Formats: sequence, structure tokens, C-alpha cells
Amino acid sequence: MIRQKLNENFLQLTNEMIDAFSIIIDPDKILDYAVGRIKDYFQLNNITLVKINDIDSSSDKTNIVININSRLYNWFVTNEKELEVKKNYLGVYIDEELKQIENRIKFQSRLIIPLISHNTLTALVFIGENPINDDVKKIITLLKLASLSFQNSCRILNERKILEEKFLNDKMITLGRAASSIAHEIKNPLTSIRSTIQLIGSFIEDSEIKSLSINLLSEVDRITKITSSLNDYTKEQLIYSERKPLLDILTSLESQYSTLLKNEKISLEIETANYLIDYDFDKLKQVFINLFENSIHAIKDSKKKKIIISSDTKDGNLCIKFIDSGIGIDKNDLKQIFDPFFTKKKLGTGLGLTIVKKILDKHKFHCEVRSKIDVGTEIIITIPEDLWENL
Repeated sequence: MIRQKLNENFLQLTNEMIDAFSIIIDPDKILDYAVGRIKDYFQLNNITLVKINDIDSSSDKTNIVININSRLYNWFVTNEKELEVKKNYLGVYIDEELKQIENRIKFQSRLIIPLISHNTLTALVFIGENPINDDVKKIITLLKLASLSFQNSCRILNERKILEEKFLNDKMITLGRAASSIAHEIKNPLTSIRSTIQLIGSFIEDSEIKSLSINLLSEVDRITKITSSLNDYTKEQLIYSERKPLLDILTSLESQYSTLLKNEKISLEIETANYLIDYDFDKLKQVFINLFENSIHAIKDSKKKKIIISSDTKDGNLCIKFIDSGIGIDKNDLKQIFDPFFTKKKLGTGLGLTIVKKILDKHKFHCEVRSKIDVGTEIIITIPEDLWENL
């Protein structure tokens, strides 16, 4: 009678977890939910989930992960079964890896259960006590369900991402064609309008009207700038890369803005070694100019006017960083800064960072933006290891 009641309870738990898996979208939350329910149901004091990572886990100081190159990972991929730790001698290297993980999870493991689905090891569940044999089978069953749901959720999210990227690409193509047509139609009349205003202004002596004509010229120039940005955005970015020193472009940038930096009392610090990088000088300089001018605009009202261009290496990649002490970017705006025509500047076109990303993508560089309001902004350009070397 007691066994029947326990089986009914377990069946109810299984159904509840299946229902929950059907509505949880986040893959990580699926695993966390499963481990939490198992802990409560089987009254386990020490149980934790350690996820598999495809990068070197030794560089990760915040999350507990297992590197796919570790011997412990390879043991579970090979054996595809649970491991009773004290009953198996795994070898000195695996024992050492296990000890490092146990130091971080704060308990000694007795049982380790792999989460495997579609021939993929997703995570390992470490349990600090030995459940009875029947409970172990039930825990494994629930974890198999969780692992299957995890893989399905990852697949769904990946398919959604592919569809979103396709939709965005189609939208950009349509937008680009429209923008190119508009820019072409506007450019010729603008030249005529500007010449006419200049001609009229040369015959006017009234200071007030002359001031108005100057303002008109300024507005015409602003429209011209927008049409030029439209042309830059819509045309194909052809990249002619050569392996050249990074400092070539940074020295050119510093020289170009030296007078402005002096007049505006802006401190520029270039803290980088001279690496050799595969890049198109003119195109990458366009990127650096855009980022640099954004930083100058951000710090114009700051008490501490400082821009730092630095570099470091991580996981074989080279990271170039633009750091300013400006007003920062709102976290809601961060998601949109690379979108065409998104801008918070009064005279901005909203195409600068869109073009920046387009050029960096062509170089196969990655761009990430981090920012805090009233603290500043950090833009990180990551260059893959095969596109750079030490000079």
C-alpha cells in the first residue's frame, strides 16, 4: 500500500514536471527547475547541477562549469551512465578534476548522474548522499526528461534565431533599396538648393536675413550628411585587408584629432602593444572615427573628459577597447544601438553604428558594447586569433 502511494506520488511529480517543461522556454531554467523538484521530492541535502562548457572553464571565475576537454567529461561521454564515486577508481587526473569541482560546490559527491540527450552531454548532477537504488532509477528518469526538454528548447530557440535573422536580413535588404533610391533622388536637388542659397546670401546685406541663409545652409548640409550615410549604409562594403600594425591606425587617429582634443581638454590614452592585424585601413579607420566621435560627444558635459584605447588578449582572441567616462547608455537603448535610424542625438542620422557593425562583420570582427549611466561606455572589438599576431 505504501509502495503504491509512493508510485502514485512519483507519477504525479513526473506529470507536473512534464507540464512545466512544456511552458518553460529558457533551457537553463528547465535544468534548474528539474534539480529543484528532485531535491525537494527525494529530500536531498546536497545536490547541484554543473553545466558543460565548450570553452576552458579555468578562465570562468563565476560559474561552475566542466570543460569539454576534461577527462571527467570524456569519462561520461564514453560510459553514458551514472557514477558512484567511492566505488570507482577513476585515475589520478580525474580524481584531481573531481576534487576541484567539489571544492567549488562545497560538498563531497557520492553519486554523479549525466544528463544526456540526442548523444549530447548537457550537464552533470552531483549528489552528496547515496539514495536508495529505486530512487536512483527515478532520479535518472526525471533527469532524462529534463535533458530531452533542454535539447528541444535549445533547438526551438536556435530555429527562432535563424528565422529572426532571416527576417531582419530581408528587412534590411528592402530598407536598403528604398534608402538608396531616396538618397539618389535627394542628392541632385540638394546641390542646386545649396548653390542657390549661397548665391542669394552673397547679395543680401541685412544681417538677420543673412543669418537665416547661413542656418539654411547648415540644414542643407545636415540633409546631405544623412544622404551620404544612406549611401554608405546601402552600398556593399568591400574589404581589402592587409596584415598591418594596429598602431598605424591609432597614430593616424590621434594625429587627426590632436587639435580638437587640446581645445576640448580631453585626455586620450592609448594603452596597447603594436599587434599585426588583418584589416582594411580606410574602412577600419572609418569605424574608429565613428566610435571616437561618439566618445567625444558622450563626454562633452562630463567633469572628467577621458578616453582610453586599450587592448588585451582572451582565449586566443585580441580585444581592442574604446572606453570613455561619458554619460553612458541606458540598458534599454543598448539593445537597439546597432539598429538603422536609431539615435538619441539631436543631429544624429542613426546610421553610424549600423555602418560600424556592417564593416566589422565584413572583417569577421565582433563588437560588444557595455555601458552604465553616469559612469561611461566600453566598446570591445574582438579579433579572432587567426586574424592577428604579435609584432
